[in-house]
Amino acid sequence: MQSTIQGDWIFYGAVGFSGNGTLTLPSGIVTNANLVAYANLDISKLRHRVDETLSQGSATTAAAQSNPIYVAKAAGTITGLEVGAVVANIGAAACTVDLKKNGTSVLTGGTPVSLTNATAAYATVAASITTAAYAAGDVFELIITATAGGGTLAKGLFVKFEADEANQ
Repeated sequence: MQSTIQGDWIFYGAVGFSGNGTLTLPSGIVTNANLVAYANLDISKLRHRVDETLSQGSATTAAAQSNPIYVAKAAGTITGLEVGAVVANIGAAACTVDLKKNGTSVLTGGTPVSLTNATAAYATVAASITTAAYAAGDVFELIITATAGGGTLAKGLFVKFEADEANQ
């Protein structure tokens, strides 16, 4: 038997449903603020946060290298790329980092992130990302260049890659 209740209702305490009772809520009505920290949600209800870091070692002089950093497990969106160094470049020395997806730069204008002598030790420089969306199976690679240019190269170069990915 079906019944209809009209108007607003406020409940203090638990509300139970017997048998196979279900509760259908309008889309978007349950938000993050409505969930308690220990809600124990199934992973299928969540997005996956990708957080990958590449570092060259705190005492290691920055060196050119190409490294695959991540293979996408599902479709997602790049949310950030930051580059820094433990010891800053001195003089004309510079380091650049490009992020490529399947061999093509995803950075604005294909311009790598640049660390110069103006970038302090431990400070990070955020990349400007043009192509943030990606598909399952896409491969991300970091291309690092290091040019002394008459100066002293940074040490301890590090790169942090972040993305939000759909659950697999």
